[in-house]
This record gives sequence, structure tokens and C-alpha cells, in this order.
Amino acid sequence: MSHIDQEELALVALGEPVGSAAAEKHLQQCPQCTHELAEMTHAVIVGRASMTDHEIEAPPARVWTGIHAQLGLGEGLRTDPLAASAPQEAVASEPASSPRRGGGRSRALWTLAASVAVLAGIGGAMWAGTTASLAPVSVASATLDAFPSYPEAAGEAEVDEQPDGTRELTVTVNVEETADTYREVWLIRNDGQALISLGVLSGTSGTFRIPDGVDLNDYDLVDISFEPIDGDPAHSGDSIVRGALDFA
Repeated sequence: MSHIDQEELALVALGEPVGSAAAEKHLQQCPQCTHELAEMTHAVIVGRASMTDHEIEAPPARVWTGIHAQLGLGEGLRTDPLAASAPQEAVASEPASSPRRGGGRSRALWTLAASVAVLAGIGGAMWAGTTASLAPVSVASATLDAFPSYPEAAGEAEVDEQPDGTRELTVTVNVEETADTYREVWLIRNDGQALISLGVLSGTSGTFRIPDGVDLNDYDLVDISFEPIDGDPAHSGDSIVRGALDFA
């Protein structure tokens, strides 16, 4: 048989018997349905521990409408269970002590749905917060302007701080290397008296680790240069583009 529908699983989580022998057998053998039932049962436990019948006795109709939409419940549950179980005019033949099974189940169903909605919201918020905390943060950027020898050149630079505190510089430039040169990325101190090589740029863009301890307030000039293949690690003096970092 196909998977047990969500409404029947919800009722089982509330303590109702499984609707048929086939469904019961399927539930025993299907990991997906078993997992979903376990989640619903947990929601019922949480809901019953945190809500009282009085607290959910008569919520506004819009509350159930929102829960119904959030959980994607079927048409059979579109009507608010609490509204459906509102007290009716007493029937004379019904003993005063007879249990109000329908009303109790409706309140429990409402608790289950509300609990699942709340837990889903909390889980979504936690996931969003965790995702945000794992994303790099842009801390500075620069427009890299062309030197007179390369009037058509243009570039961009951005510094991102990673969740572990390390920093990376990403640069782009529209000038390719030549057969006898390579392009090197530098951080230059703003007084022009010191510089740090971050590495060789391959292609039109690249990302480079900024050494720990480098103060970007001092080394705030990003430079990309042509370097001859001569084994000399010093800056060639042949800069293509350069720009000052603007801190966010």
C-alpha cells in the first residue's frame, strides 16, 4: 500500500488505533511512516506538556487557518477542530457522566497541529540563524583603478571574514597575463614603504588568504601587477590596477 496519509498518522499519534490491518502492517514495515509518526508523537508530548485545554479552548479562527496552511493539511481538516467541537445543546438521553470523546480528541488534534507548527517555526529559525552564522561576512571592498600603461584595465576587490575568523581577499581584473609574465596580488601599506604578496592570480578572478596579524587599516591598498618570470620575488613596479579598501 501507499504511505499512510498525514491525517491518519496524526490521529495515531494522538492515541487512536490504526485504521486498518493493512495500514498497521505498513506502519510496522515503513521507515518513513514510522519516522513521521515518531515526530508527531513527540509534538503531541511537547504540546500537552506546554498547553492546557483552557489555553486552546477558543482561539481565533485565523490561528487554525494559519496552522492549516503552514502544515499543508488536507481538506478534511480545514475546519477548526475546536470550533467543530464547540458545546452543543444537551441531549436528554445522554448520561451526564458520558465522556466527551470527540471534543477531547479535537482539542488534542489542535494541540498536535499547533505543536508541530511551533516546532517547525523554531527549527526554521534555528536553521536560519545557524546558516547565517556560518556565512562569511564582507568587511571591506575596493574598486581597482587602471594605471596609465593599462588604460582599459579595471578590477574589484572584496575582503570577507570567515566564521573561524580568517580573512580572504577576492579580486577580479579584466587583463590577462602574457606569455612571459604572470600577475601577482599584493597588499601595500598606505605609506608605500612595505608590501605583502598574497599570491599569483590565475584567470580573471581569485581568492587569497590574508595572513593573520595583518592590519588592513595599514595595508589597505590592493595592487595587481605584471611580474616577469625571472625568479625575483620583489614587486616589478609594473602595476595594472590598484585601489584602497573601503571598510564596511
